Amino acid sequence: MSFESPRVHWTINSRCRWAFGLAAALLIAGPARANLSFLAQYVPDSANAIALIDVAKVLKSLVAREGGWAEEHRQMHDAGATAIPPKATSFVTAAHIDFELMQTPWEVSLAQVRQLPSARRIAEITGGRLDRIGSFQAVERPNDTFVVRLGSATVGAMAPANRQRVLRWLRERGEPDGSQLSPLLQQAVLTATGGDYAAVIALDAEGVFAPDEMAAALKDTDGMEPHHEAAADPMAGFRGVELRLVFEDAVRGELRMVFAGDAAKLTPVAKPVLLSVLAKQGAQIDEFSEWEASAEGNAVVLKGELSGAGLRRVLSVVSGPASPLSLEGDSADGGDDPDAAIAEASREYFRTVTGYLDDLVARDEQLGSLNQVAFWVSRYADTISSLDASGVDDMTAGYGMEVVQRLGEMVDVVNRAQNRTDLRDATIGLERFGRRRYARYGAWGYYEKPYATRDRAVAQADETLKAADQTRAIAYELRDLTTATREALNKRYGGGF
Repeated sequence: MSFESPRVHWTINSRCRWAFGLAAALLIAGPARANLSFLAQYVPDSANAIALIDVAKVLKSLVAREGGWAEEHRQMHDAGATAIPPKATSFVTAAHIDFELMQTPWEVSLAQVRQLPSARRIAEITGGRLDRIGSFQAVERPNDTFVVRLGSATVGAMAPANRQRVLRWLRERGEPDGSQLSPLLQQAVLTATGGDYAAVIALDAEGVFAPDEMAAALKDTDGMEPHHEAAADPMAGFRGVELRLVFEDAVRGELRMVFAGDAAKLTPVAKPVLLSVLAKQGAQIDEFSEWEASAEGNAVVLKGELSGAGLRRVLSVVSGPASPLSLEGDSADGGDDPDAAIAEASREYFRTVTGYLDDLVARDEQLGSLNQVAFWVSRYADTISSLDASGVDDMTAGYGMEVVQRLGEMVDVVNRAQNRTDLRDATIGLERFGRRRYARYGAWGYYEKPYATRDRAVAQADETLKAADQTRAIAYELRDLTTATREALNKRYGGGF
């Protein structure tokens, strides 16, 4: 179900739209490939998601030059919108994703930098608390992240700032002795360091889905009936996905769905099943439906272009802790004037938040299905809440907190609607004496009576409509909040918001 509401606008500077889309995970300067495998050694063994970036390739591309990504990076960093220091030369981010709950218990980011100040200096600049964890100098940041000096030119960050978890990570990776990552993630590291791709993102899903779950997904996908028998067993060998990105005049992707055996029989099946599963979870990427599929060994490969919005959504799955490291000499463009620095940081923070809102709502002129609200709004709310607002003024920081709260209310509305739908569904057939939801179908089992199917559809439509009205109302409140905050900030700082 889609929202048929007027377009809700949050404007964002057109020049930084593409830069914003990638800055949160990509924009750093200098050669990256040589150091990616080294940084990957510091990724915890329990990681099931990883992103590796060859930024030199990204910044040399036409789309990056035309978008002014390199020029925007420092401002985005100082606004707390990217975890990557401007002086970094390579970057890796990894996480453990709980696929049952779609939550991320921990994330780590690793960067190789040309010049790394002392932990004390980092604490002074960023307002963090100086600490020592094991034998490593560390800083606990206000945004629930630990930043750790792993070497003279290597820095790591872990979120949330769970000190015991950080200690165990450092003990495990204090002296890298070779990666013990899963085979799929190890392949991603090899691809990133030895291929022509500027970015590689991989999700290891081995063991996540039981064979009967894969078979059920196949049966639930329209048009797949002729393929059930031939594809059921190969589908059960699903290992995960790897997304390879090339940056030229546009961003082009290669999504590889990896299986245990030969994937030739799965070519007509894998893409529809993937799109169906993503749609039911609310996690669909619109462009994937237009990508062409083919088989290559044990993988079904989808290829096509990726928009800025699609790229943001892909990267939000493995987004990395937002822990800007304002290294010496890195500051917002305010010179020696602290008020000017606060103004510039506030502008970039405000643009970042409104950019996320623009992507969630205005991009398609609708909020999308309720599943999309539950998934993407939740992801973006987490991303906005992790932005570092220590360098912005109180009004702008308060605006960000209010946005996170309202987005959380949207997710709560959807969850309550689903709970009410489930309750009404469970009581169908019980509200009238002698009425039964199911009838026997010969010797082969039971079928649902037409009245029950109808009542279930009515209940779902009714609760969905109520939730749509409530989430739409919250969207309008966010629009009004954004407009009022923009006007107040423009008046305070003389424009730019």
